[in-house]
Amino acid sequence: MSNTPSTITPEVSSHAVVAFVQKTQKKTTTKQKGEKKWPFAFTILWCRIILDVGKKGERVLPRRSTLRDFLKDIDLDGQITIWARKSKLEQEDLKEHALQIIVKMLEKELDEDDYVDIFPDQISFLNYWYVATVRSIYSSFRQEKNQRNILHEKVKPIERSSSLPEDKYFASEWLYKALERELRGNVSDEVYQDCVTLVELVLQSPQRYIQQRASGKDKGKFTFHFVELSRALSWTRVRLYKRCDQIKEALFTSNEEDKINHG
Repeated sequence: MSNTPSTITPEVSSHAVVAFVQKTQKKTTTKQKGEKKWPFAFTILWCRIILDVGKKGERVLPRRSTLRDFLKDIDLDGQITIWARKSKLEQEDLKEHALQIIVKMLEKELDEDDYVDIFPDQISFLNYWYVATVRSIYSSFRQEKNQRNILHEKVKPIERSSSLPEDKYFASEWLYKALERELRGNVSDEVYQDCVTLVELVLQSPQRYIQQRASGKDKGKFTFHFVELSRALSWTRVRLYKRCDQIKEALFTSNEEDKINHG
């Protein structure tokens, strides 16, 4: 007979424990008077030995680790704060993309077992999650950049008939009214204030913050000088791109509404 221990499942182990306890209890009840009874604590100890035998003899199959094992003890907001400091990205973007990533991972694990037993520990899982989240954000940047070129076709720069102060005043007033009409109530106060601050900065020095493309397929088109704006506002590129897009969409929508209202 082979001395190699056979592999048994946790369910079989539990049956063995039950049988052992019943056998022990039976022996205890048949003890003669005056004989020393088997201590209950000793019975519990033997139960633990039987259940833990797999640690050395490999008789009990280990439980497979899942994503939920790693997620249950994670403080998401605290983790997002750490990632924001590390990546210099906006917390709202990190949280949005992190949740998108984990939903996809959980779906794959449920349907295909893709993420079962592939992470040795929680640190490895968090590192993978962080990298996937950052890549997802930068991928969305590239998509937004392509969409931005389409918006350039729709939103034309404000035509200035002259450089008189009153003309500049009326142009800026139209901008502020358009932003208030299209954004206030539809976005958070923080986002709305960001857009107003950005417009104010551009109006203070349009020659510095608006540039005309000198080459390429977009030659002659006006665009924001993102490097200068990011430096002046101390904003991340993500935050700046989002606010610029929100302003452009607001102006385009307001311009279309004005056309309808006037004719």
